[in-house]
Amino acid sequence: RDNPFLDWIGADIRSDPWGYAAPGWLEKAAEMAHRDAWISHRAGGIHGEMFYSAVISAAFVVSDPVQAVQLGLTEIPRDCRLARVVRQALQWCRKDQDWGKTTDRILRKFEGMHPAHTLHNAALTVAGLYYGQGNFEKTITLTVMGGEDTDCNGATAGSILGAILGARRIPAKW
Repeated sequence: RDNPFLDWIGADIRSDPWGYAAPGWLEKAAEMAHRDAWISHRAGGIHGEMFYSAVISAAFVVSDPVQAVQLGLTEIPRDCRLARVVRQALQWCRKDQDWGKTTDRILRKFEGMHPAHTLHNAALTVAGLYYGQGNFEKTITLTVMGGEDTDCNGATAGSILGAILGARRIPAKW
């Protein structure tokens, strides 16, 4: 109770194996993620791991990271805080068409929130995926440049895009 760590990004960063274990089977990826996240997180922390596991699972069967994000939203409660934040981030991306403007909006909205919280890190990762336009290096770079929990956000964006592209299409230096 009243433990801020329960909504932090620690469960998000454990999402990869569940998406990889259930490629194209979003429900199963999210179910396994829920079981894992429950060990250490509640509410937004659990939704974060479920969401990213489903996004990674979807990334194996779609070619657009934004589509994978939209599919991932189907595996968390529609009205949970994380779903609202992800939808808002996508709206801002579409409206702004400018990475800097969108990132500034996100950072202003969540000013004062701990850098390891699930919500604003999800918004920054979504913005990186949107503006990266399927380019592996650009996606990771923009995601990390957004700030906050940079190593986790960059790794998550890279994992999602890596699943879309496949190992052979990831630039050799990465």
